Amino acid sequence: LISMFFLVSACSSIQLNDINEKQHFVRSGETLMVIAWRYGLNYQDLISWNKISNTDLIIPGQIIKLTPPLNYSRKKLPSSRDIIAANKPIDINDKTLSILHQKYSVKKLIFLGSSCIYPKKSSQPILEEFLLAGPLEITNEPYAIAKIAGIKLCESYFNQYGSNFYSLMPCNLYGPNDNFNLETSHVIPALLNKFHSAKIKNKPQVEIWGSGEAYREFLYVDDFAEACIFCMLNIDAKLIYDEGISHLNIGSGIDLKISELASMIKKVVGFNGALLFNKKMPDGTKRKLLNIDRISKFGWKAIYDLESGLKETYQSFLLND
Repeated sequence: LISMFFLVSACSSIQLNDINEKQHFVRSGETLMVIAWRYGLNYQDLISWNKISNTDLIIPGQIIKLTPPLNYSRKKLPSSRDIIAANKPIDINDKTLSILHQKYSVKKLIFLGSSCIYPKKSSQPILEEFLLAGPLEITNEPYAIAKIAGIKLCESYFNQYGSNFYSLMPCNLYGPNDNFNLETSHVIPALLNKFHSAKIKNKPQVEIWGSGEAYREFLYVDDFAEACIFCMLNIDAKLIYDEGISHLNIGSGIDLKISELASMIKKVVGFNGALLFNKKMPDGTKRKLLNIDRISKFGWKAIYDLESGLKETYQSFLLND
């Protein structure tokens, strides 16, 4: 009944052994899309699944632990050595791709990168060609090395064996069942939690890290799920590598200041207090807007606008709070 099976790093707590015909979020023809949260699946789950030989797979680093999630404590950042050691980028990526290629003869595989692995000072919007064109953001460097290793291994499998393996590079993802832990979450779930807590406790203001002047691009998780399905069904590796690139950017094509995002989340939550930007905290890369011309020409575009996606995500937070 299921012609393709996708594992996508996004926002859900589905476990592999819980998956059945009725438990899914996106259905496209005979294609089942399962949106799995970072801790939902691991490498052993993947290779032991007895239907793997008959599937097409999207393999996100976080799910099969090609790269660990960036969910570290904000009070104690991990050392570069610890991140690299946890990633074991070449070894784990290559072993995984080798198993899928040789043992299971997987016909098509899409590896997931992340926009944070582009050079820190990339021209905007960021083209696919800019990967490895300059120094990385220092706080992301070990993580980026692991991701880049996976992307280049997919390219090498295509070059050496003709394998239909390639990568997608999403911008910042968010959506229902995201990680709302203030110690480890990313900007949207963190701000939703902060504003909600401030609203409930009648606090006069909410503190936001940084100046608020940095720009970020966001993509709702259902849009990314649809993009993955679209690419698996319509785009083969040769189309990408023939253009001299190793991956496709996937994004909304729209960015905004963190201060603008905060004001939007404030409105969605219904918080009436003030915003306090803590300029002693870092902004990170000033801007990370992906050029999405290529995926647009292939015929895919995002559906959700940011405010609609934020409302859906906040409702999910309320249901699980």
